Amino acid sequence: MKFKDKPPMDQYRSFRWHGRLAGFLGIVFFLSFMFADGFQTLKNAPGTFDLTYVITVSVFALAAYVVGWQLENIGGLLLILAGVFLAYYVGFSKVFGGWGDMLLFSLPFLIPGIFYLIAWNIKRKAKKNDNKTS
Repeated sequence: MKFKDKPPMDQYRSFRWHGRLAGFLGIVFFLSFMFADGFQTLKNAPGTFDLTYVITVSVFALAAYVVGWQLENIGGLLLILAGVFLAYYVGFSKVFGGWGDMLLFSLPFLIPGIFYLIAWNIKRKAKKNDNKTS
């Protein structure tokens, strides 16, 4: 059975769990990177508040990930916003710069956010179709 042939609620569950798993792996990756290189690099940047900003947005993204377990639309949107804010800030930072660092900081939050929004959209369409057939 192909993915498109699955019932909408099975697709919804699949994307929801993809978002949950990608979010967990993204957070583990991000934290391991921060403990390995990130914190030291950010602490060595005198006169900037890069460390404070990155930690604040990361905690916001972690909260968004937890919210996404129950409310996919809100959690997904907040995760995407956190990824965009980190990418934008890191792209113009004096400590970091370039596309590689922007992707490194943003993708762990963008990917699960996109999965959450896709899952929510499938669920919304399935409910709309159920209401039409009733």
